[in-house]
Amino acid sequence: MPAIWHDLHWVLQLRSAEMTVVMNGFTALGYTPFFLACLPLGYWLWDKDLFTRLAVLIMLTALLNAFLKDAFQDPRPDLAFALDPRVGDSYGMPSGHAQVATAMWLWLAYELRRPWLWIVAVVIVLGVSLSRLYLGVHDVEDVAVGIGAGLACIGIFRLLLSDRLQRWHDLHPALQLVLLLALQPVM
Repeated sequence: MPAIWHDLHWVLQLRSAEMTVVMNGFTALGYTPFFLACLPLGYWLWDKDLFTRLAVLIMLTALLNAFLKDAFQDPRPDLAFALDPRVGDSYGMPSGHAQVATAMWLWLAYELRRPWLWIVAVVIVLGVSLSRLYLGVHDVEDVAVGIGAGLACIGIFRLLLSDRLQRWHDLHPALQLVLLLALQPVM
């Protein structure tokens, strides 16, 4: 595997006080306070159905991310590179910020079907992903796998919402919940 996948020495050359502010801004878009503010506001002020779907997608994406981090148990880069003290001692791969940003922003662009929103979504996904490298808390492999997992989540979620699973959609929500809880030990 190329050294660039795990070596963050190149990041040190890019750092400046101004760029650190910008990258901290992008990385804030991947922390819980952002979601706790964004999702309810979108639900109450914009589109209840869209933001309900988005909340479910983010929840599923976060659950998959936790599972993958435990499965890979890939360490984060050396703490000497870290400018974001909030990561704690969690594993690095896949990057949760990159994964959730990919799923959330590209799903919004997909649902709203506005060309300008695709541009905004891609800029935010790239900004959040690059911020994790810049802040030294993920390496390139972590971010690439995070983006890939986010794209996979979109594909799976799209399938779950499709007419192919109409029998599931027709079930009573209480029965759906019981079935999901029954599958929990298997997962």
